[in-house]
Amino acid sequence: MPDLIVWGRRELSKMERDLDRLIHEMCFDFGLTGSGVCQVAGVAFHDQGDNLVLRMEVGEFEARDIDLTIEDGHVVIQAVKRRESARGAHSETLRREFSLPLLVDSEKAEASLEDGVLTVTAPKRTGARGAKVRVHGK
Repeated sequence: MPDLIVWGRRELSKMERDLDRLIHEMCFDFGLTGSGVCQVAGVAFHDQGDNLVLRMEVGEFEARDIDLTIEDGHVVIQAVKRRESARGAHSETLRREFSLPLLVDSEKAEASLEDGVLTVTAPKRTGARGAKVRVHGK
């Protein structure tokens, strides 16, 4: 009988990120966003004309708990909430990372938090993410 392998938080978090990335890429690669929406495990991407909008439930985290970075076609959302109780101090953490389906202007991105839903709005950046290159034969 094979040995039982116990996965820790790091391995499970990596698996979650990998699955989210694969589902997200599939949505865009196979044109499953006809409505302009791609849902990825609690996160929705909306193509709203000049903007890409990301909505994500973050539970009881507050705006001051959340660190949001948009860089090199990726969004990283991290949150830490520290609590004190009679039993001592403890913290709750959240980390999600996503590949964006298109380039955005991160300098002009805006984020808001209302009723436990984080909304990030970023203008699309002009210019193609890739280009088709013609192959010439000899």
